Amino acid sequence: MRKSLIVMVMCLVVASGCMGCGSEKELSVNDVEINPIVEDKPVVVDENGKAIKSDKIADDLETVFEKFEGSWIFDSRRGAAVMIERANDTDYVLPGASWVVAISGGDIMTDKDVVEYTQSTISFCKKNSDGDYYYKLSFGDDVKSIEMACGDTQNAADSVLICNEKSEG
Repeated sequence: MRKSLIVMVMCLVVASGCMGCGSEKELSVNDVEINPIVEDKPVVVDENGKAIKSDKIADDLETVFEKFEGSWIFDSRRGAAVMIERANDTDYVLPGASWVVAISGGDIMTDKDVVEYTQSTISFCKKNSDGDYYYKLSFGDDVKSIEMACGDTQNAADSVLICNEKSEG
């Protein structure tokens, strides 16, 4: 990537001197807006939604998943829950996944579906033929409950599952 970037800038510098526009200004890297290809990794954001460098966050994605790990009940009558577990501990076979998040009677997401996270939230995007659907997993008012917001846009929820009980089994 670095070599191709240098070649692109060199071509622009040569082209700027050969166009005959009357300007002999030589372009530098600072004169060229470069949009590097970003790896397909989740964005790390602070609590205000501002992107931050991943080396500036106290917790990596693995650690954030560990905080949520367990089965969180949202309807005790039916035993319905949001389950967050390591991929090797689940009944689901999802190649390449390290973590699985399953909603009773609903979607299954993995760490591969994560689009952004903070120290206390994880946002997912499920892509399907009907369009994208977003989920945001976060702690409630305390770490004794979680919330799973769902919606067809990343920053607006259509519904929220509130899980006030963590199953011990």
